[in-house]
Amino acid sequence: MIEFFIALIGWTLFVIVAIPYFIVAMWATARVARKAGLSGWWGLVALAPPVWIVGLWLFAFLDWPRDRIAPPRRW
Repeated sequence: MIEFFIALIGWTLFVIVAIPYFIVAMWATARVARKAGLSGWWGLVALAPPVWIVGLWLFAFLDWPRDRIAPPRRW
């Protein structure tokens, strides 16, 4: 019976630590995506580490809309 309570405490601590971590990771990823001119929904990429690695690679080599140079204005 004591093993059950030890496992329950372990899972509770894991959830207490993991949920804030994922929330902060999603927020940071969404913020970077918005600064790059992309959708904030890219924050969901932070939930799955294999997808996160692919997303990081895409961010590195993607043509960011914010980096596009606007044509000079003619007055």
